[in-house]
Amino acid sequence: MTHSNFSRIHHTASTSPLTEELLEVMDLFTEYNVNLVITRHDHRNNVSYLGNTDYIILDAVRDDEKQTSYLLLQKDGSNLKYDFIKF
Repeated sequence: MTHSNFSRIHHTASTSPLTEELLEVMDLFTEYNVNLVITRHDHRNNVSYLGNTDYIILDAVRDDEKQTSYLLLQKDGSNLKYDFIKF
């Protein structure tokens, strides 16, 4: 789990790593067959796909946020299923 904004749905100085860093990390994900990357909140959730990897950005879990949810992960055989649970 990281606080990096891999899919860059919007720019933030604190969570948007340099392009070179992203490319290095994504190459490692490919080399080691990483199929799921979960990143911490970016105040709105997002799921993006690149190659065999799902990149999930969580939203903020706060009472004053209009769109807030938590991530439910479930093991299904050798696979993981995920869903955003709004509250």
